[in-house]
Amino acid sequence: MIRKMMAFHAALIALCVAGLAWAGQNGSSKGPHAVGLVKTVLESASKYRNLQTALDDGYLPASGCTSGPNGGAMGVHYARFDLIGDGVLDATLPEILVYEPTRAGWLRLVAVEYIVIKDAWEAANGPDVPPILSGQHMMFSGAPNRYTLPPHYMLHVWAFKRNLSGMFAANNPTVRCDFFDPEAI
Repeated sequence: MIRKMMAFHAALIALCVAGLAWAGQNGSSKGPHAVGLVKTVLESASKYRNLQTALDDGYLPASGCTSGPNGGAMGVHYARFDLIGDGVLDATLPEILVYEPTRAGWLRLVAVEYIVIKDAWEAANGPDVPPILSGQHMMFSGAPNRYTLPPHYMLHVWAFKRNLSGMFAANNPTVRCDFFDPEAI
């Protein structure tokens, strides 16, 4: 058991170092905050590689496979709806888990997404305080939008799959929805 834990921690550190090197090469890192956020995601969300664990923790299917307008995709979203409207950002508790459908028919965890509703954020923090998570500014999405959410802020973290568009880009050009089966979710 101890060897397995040590191997897991060594692999986690290697992933973080690889992510840092990749982020630095692609200009998508904003210093140590980006590193810390990715490390936090890896530590807190790795358990959700097992979809059943996500379901057991209250994540529910929230979308089909979301494709990007300029190629690539986000994937299939599983959300904790109780977290989306609470006005709170917690790097250890993402509102959404993003999965890519595989050829084999299962879903692979590729990213997490943090979402905070604009009105809830402003009620808790004031209108002049932008939502920033571990040094990363969140993207604003007005309404109407394809998610039918009110105006909100969001931030993707591609901690589980390399994203050539950047660690925090909304879409990933290498994620595909080709193998999505709506009956499987």
